[in-house]
Amino acid sequence: MKSFLERLKVAPLDKEALRNMAPNKFAYLGDVIYELYVRNYVIIKEKGKMDTINREAVRYVNASAQAAVVKALEEELTPGEWKIVIKARNYKSGKGPRNADLGEYRYATGFEALLGYLFLGGSLERMEWIIARGIKIIDESEEKS
Repeated sequence: MKSFLERLKVAPLDKEALRNMAPNKFAYLGDVIYELYVRNYVIIKEKGKMDTINREAVRYVNASAQAAVVKALEEELTPGEWKIVIKARNYKSGKGPRNADLGEYRYATGFEALLGYLFLGGSLERMEWIIARGIKIIDESEEKS
């Protein structure tokens, strides 16, 4: 079966290109990936109306929740994965958060960058494990409060 990029006659990134890519590009992609997986999860989990589904999705897809997830995952990430998080967290994009604490926003960017990096590198199983683990972390923190 042909891959998406093969259909477009575009070669996937090699390791060197992946290593040299700016972390904001990983975060740009990771943001969409995470949102897609979360929406998939809440649409199946929640049987309510769209406003209920949207409120549920926002619980997972916000800077505070994403920052908490990536911090909780630190010990479970490889040194290379954590390096991506830190590189993206420290990257100066020139754009700040609209509705979030700057520190949380930067860690959330690191989380999104990790997902984008894993996706582009073809580590989909690992990416999905991290997303699923993140959702569980958020659910467990909600249960405790």
